[in-house]
Amino acid sequence: MNFSNETEELYAKIELIHKDFRQKLTVSFPALTEQEKRLAVLLRLNFSSKEIASLMGISPKSAEIARYRLRKKLNLKQGESLTQFIHNL
Repeated sequence: MNFSNETEELYAKIELIHKDFRQKLTVSFPALTEQEKRLAVLLRLNFSSKEIASLMGISPKSAEIARYRLRKKLNLKQGESLTQFIHNL
């Protein structure tokens, strides 16, 4: 995916502020891709799927699919909140 310079700067600042969270993600879930880690950080910041789609340059439907795939990689059961899980890390 190609991100604008402004989007890359935003990610860099967010990741700097939330580096402990990213480290926990990396240690706890080493199979996560960079995109999945970025998605988790955005979810931790309470971004909506529509906002995430805009930042990632994808459709809202693709953002929903990415959330679903992240849930699977985090081994969440049906009914468990992805956002709540991420906030509790």
